[in-house]
Amino acid sequence: MAQQVRFRKQNVVTFAANNKIQKTLARGMVYRELMLELACTPTLAATKNTAALTEAGDEWNVIQKLEIIANGTDVIKSISGRALRWLNVIWQHCMPSLSATLGAAGANPICKSTLILPFWQSDTIKPLDTALDSSVLSDLQIAVTWGDHTDINANATAFTTDPTLTVYSQECFGFDQPPVFSNYRFFEINQAFTAADSDKQIQLPVGPVYRAFTLITDDAGTEKAGILNNLKLSSGTTIFADVDAKVANTQWTDRLGISRWNSGAEALAPISSQSSIQGVYHFDLVRDGYLTEGIDTVGFSEFLLRLDLSVVGTPNVLIIPHQIIPVRG
Repeated sequence: MAQQVRFRKQNVVTFAANNKIQKTLARGMVYRELMLELACTPTLAATKNTAALTEAGDEWNVIQKLEIIANGTDVIKSISGRALRWLNVIWQHCMPSLSATLGAAGANPICKSTLILPFWQSDTIKPLDTALDSSVLSDLQIAVTWGDHTDINANATAFTTDPTLTVYSQECFGFDQPPVFSNYRFFEINQAFTAADSDKQIQLPVGPVYRAFTLITDDAGTEKAGILNNLKLSSGTTIFADVDAKVANTQWTDRLGISRWNSGAEALAPISSQSSIQGVYHFDLVRDGYLTEGIDTVGFSEFLLRLDLSVVGTPNVLIIPHQIIPVRG
């Protein structure tokens, strides 16, 4: 039987301020990706609904954490709404469409926008190799930890319409020769610091294959360049990468054909004028499309991400390792 593809609505995650809500996802087919539609209306005066007052994550900042949980306890994806928005730029090679009413000087802006959460990896020769076979799972859940209205705009007083996250899926089934699926995982590491450090070392779990690293640097929540100077990947005396931060930023933006900007004035920019793509770095080890180019850390005694950091205001660096858990024979 030829491979079949299905699109369907899965569930709606309702809102509970500063709380975690968990919903079940269907099992049986192979998940390629989820399409996540966020809708809400913050109660906000027109004079306060400006790009300058919109928080850096735009409407997606109201999602503090989004998790995909398999078999009850295995968290295979964990990401904030703000970071997911930037990852969609990297994965989809363009800025996602956001709500034009937010930041546009109208009262109570109606927000609705969609981001993609992938199970299969973009920019690979065989993306289906990292899709998620839900038929072998005993349970599959999506969990959303919500913030509140002030996460979108500190001047909002409530929600006129509470947020909802509607979950749609693209799945497939029916393979003439079933693939052997590896597991694509990502999660966040937050590193706040108060003093400059030319060699900040972050211990990473050993065993997975590392495909890429995304880093977002910010000053008190405002994305900003000048905090990260350099990044290295090492194990013992072996240096796998030694990359200047400006080069890392230019490399991924130019490679994907995305304009770089300093403010929210350009057409591709996020709604919030606090966002800056110059504070976002994506270092991808897989350049020929084969996942074997990633760093396989099985048997390593250690694996380190080493950062050269400067202090700008109240700095923080958000690190997103992209892991592949291969099937090992």
